[in-house]
Amino acid sequence: MNISVTLTKSEFQNVLLKHFIETYFNYKRLIIVMFIFLLLSIQVGGFEEGKAFEIFILYPLCGLILYALYLSMRFWIPFIKFKKIMDPKTLIASYNVSNNVDNLKIETITGQKVVFWRKIINIKKVKNHLFISLLDNSTYIIPESQFEDEAAINDFVQSVKNGIIKTRGTLSVSIFLRPPYLLGLVCFIPLFGLIVGIVLVLLGLFYYKDKLLVLIGCLGVIFTIGYYKYTFPDSERDKQFAKISQMQLNSLIKDIEYYKLQNGNYPDKLEQLQNSNSMVIIYDPLQSKNGKSSKYNYILVGDRYKLFSSGIDGIANTKDDISPEVEDISKVGLIK
Repeated sequence: MNISVTLTKSEFQNVLLKHFIETYFNYKRLIIVMFIFLLLSIQVGGFEEGKAFEIFILYPLCGLILYALYLSMRFWIPFIKFKKIMDPKTLIASYNVSNNVDNLKIETITGQKVVFWRKIINIKKVKNHLFISLLDNSTYIIPESQFEDEAAINDFVQSVKNGIIKTRGTLSVSIFLRPPYLLGLVCFIPLFGLIVGIVLVLLGLFYYKDKLLVLIGCLGVIFTIGYYKYTFPDSERDKQFAKISQMQLNSLIKDIEYYKLQNGNYPDKLEQLQNSNSMVIIYDPLQSKNGKSSKYNYILVGDRYKLFSSGIDGIANTKDDISPEVEDISKVGLIK
């Protein structure tokens, strides 16, 4: 069967919009989406006191914005692809559609496109038109007026469905054939979402070659980074690292004193402590967080020593330096 199609830009938009609303704007789908966003918000924010705004407003709102962006792309990508086969002067697209045993052939002004049955998502009737969705996010619409009668329409639809079933075994589409857009929801789980976002970007670039999937992955990565920036400001992170440095210094002074008991003198440098105990930590996490590989400050002064962290500002001998906490400094060789 060979069908010649002439379609205006406005006609394509109207049918696409009708399909879009029927597919994505039913109340059941919206309820499920909102429920998922709420669960993810609770997962992200927990039930900590003072986080009601983030859990019930901010995070769901961010999710809805991303979902709205996803939906808009589901509309605009097919429309942009349609514009490529449309005459820019008349705003009319003309193409021929023919089917045979193995595939569907679509001939446009850009050339002939062979669509194998397995690449077709579905074929359905929308607003007196046949709506054909493909895995590459392109859409072809055939007005029912192009057919002789209702029987011819049904024959064409059935032949396409038979071809799909013949190659896929079912009319449904395997999750491995379609880009996993909804996996982007996992990107709302901090840290794990970052990994998923990177995976989606790679799949979109090299496997599916799908721009929308790449965009969703990028947004997932941005969300995780933004979440940690918002939830853990630099000042809070610094305080946490400072606490870790304090605990490590308190432990490190014990290792230094034990070294003297074993060797009769204090070490010349901190690395000597690791010769007998590789588990001794001599690097300051407060400095490492900034990409620096910096050890705790250790200075041997005669038969005594100085030991401290350069603090949050990373500069030694300033007010924010951190020293070990010792109950009786007279019993150790530490100089404060």
